[in-house]
Amino acid sequence: MVGTATPQRHEAPAGAVPRQWGVLRLVLLVVLGVAVIGAALTAVRPASTEDLHDALRSGEVTQVHLVGDLPPPAVVTEDIDVAYAHILWHDGLLDRHTHVPQQSRWGPTPGDAAELRADLNAAARGDLSITTQGYNAGSHGYWGDWWVATWVSFTMMLLMLVGLVILFTGPTPRRATRWAWFWLAWGSGGVALLLYPLLGLPRDGQPVRPTGRRLTGGWALLISVFVFGAMFS
Repeated sequence: MVGTATPQRHEAPAGAVPRQWGVLRLVLLVVLGVAVIGAALTAVRPASTEDLHDALRSGEVTQVHLVGDLPPPAVVTEDIDVAYAHILWHDGLLDRHTHVPQQSRWGPTPGDAAELRADLNAAARGDLSITTQGYNAGSHGYWGDWWVATWVSFTMMLLMLVGLVILFTGPTPRRATRWAWFWLAWGSGGVALLLYPLLGLPRDGQPVRPTGRRLTGGWALLISVFVFGAMFS
């Protein structure tokens, strides 16, 4: 009689984290890496109108992209208090953006807009190239005050949502308790949830019960209130 080999199933030993959590952890880290690369390639950092004025007057800017109407003033509707024109330019390693109020339901706001028009007109007589486009709410996403590609913003939000679900339904977290991770996520604006697959979600084969000391919820709340509060204020 000829026997047949039975395929061996690689299962985690009793008391260890199942393999599917390790696979999920790897997938989330790959998706996060792609999103971080996309953010680095598409990020537009915020700036003030004073920064744009200085760049225009110094002659360092060779191209300005207007998103919205400048001039003429943008149209204000009943559900919009103030209409803005968005200005993008390249300065250093990253593009920069700012916005200028064009019109409000209480009347025109000529201050910044008039000064900016004067600077643009003066720079346009030199080497400055000005391009324009209509405002499209779906043309970019936000990560804090930064502009990023829409798919990057959507991916980051999805990763935070998945991280929150895994935090309360998955294996016992490493380095901090569940509530500690929750408070860190709250204080960091969700950034801790992006890092959770890397720092908090255990690898497959690790003991289900974590060993060593972990950050507790009370200390995490204090960190979120005082440390993160000071950083983001």
